[in-house]
Amino acid sequence: MVAKGQAFTIGDPAASLVIQIMEAGGHPGQLSLEELDALKAWILAGAPEK
Repeated sequence: MVAKGQAFTIGDPAASLVIQIMEAGGHPGQLSLEELDALKAWILAGAPEK
């Protein structure tokens, strides 16, 4: 199965493919829970570049 859509949706981690894939688990580049939480926080914050 190939996922299609935006990698992340600013302000909405649940709608972000990267979050959906990482939460499903088993990905070769699987993030730790701490990394996943940080990514969600970044998306919620508007995905600032700095």
